[in-house]
Amino acid sequence: MALLIILVLSLPILLLLLQRHRKSKSVRSPPGPRGLPLIGNIHQFDISNTPRYLWNLSKQYGPLVFLRLGFVSVLVVSSAKMAKEVLKTHDLTFSGRPNLVQLFRPVREDEVYRMIKKISKSADASQPINLSEMMMSLTSTIMRYENEGGEKSRFNALHKETQVMLGSFFFADHFPFLGWVDKLTGMRRRLEKNFEE
Repeated sequence: MALLIILVLSLPILLLLLQRHRKSKSVRSPPGPRGLPLIGNIHQFDISNTPRYLWNLSKQYGPLVFLRLGFVSVLVVSSAKMAKEVLKTHDLTFSGRPNLVQLFRPVREDEVYRMIKKISKSADASQPINLSEMMMSLTSTIMRYENEGGEKSRFNALHKETQVMLGSFFFADHFPFLGWVDKLTGMRRRLEKNFEE
């Protein structure tokens, strides 16, 4: 009920932002499915099978697909050639990783190489692959190198919480002006605590 009241009180702001959004739409975007006002393509997004959903979009619209998730614009790049072009042309936009992380680059590269080799062998043998388990193992191995002596159970708990946070709905991700709702519900603090840990 409180959420409904909050949304009703936010309606004038939403209408103002919608009007502003229409005016700024003069810039031509890549093709993509038509969205609804305010929520964009959120209602069409298949979170249960995201890779297949994005693959189907690329078959329908091409290697560049434009989506709007709330007020957040998303560009889906589904070809190696286009990805190279996007990252080459807009490399400054995507290069925000701190230098400290680069210390463990050889470890990450080696572990990713091993994982890809394992996936390739399984694919050649037509064996199913549990990617969640494989990613957990990869992350665990890399974190062990970066944080020797850490408690495995604590790491696993943090990893599970991180997965929950990644799958959670945050208003600020899709409607930045409603970020205060995340604070009100405690989701923002939970995310910050997980990040600090």
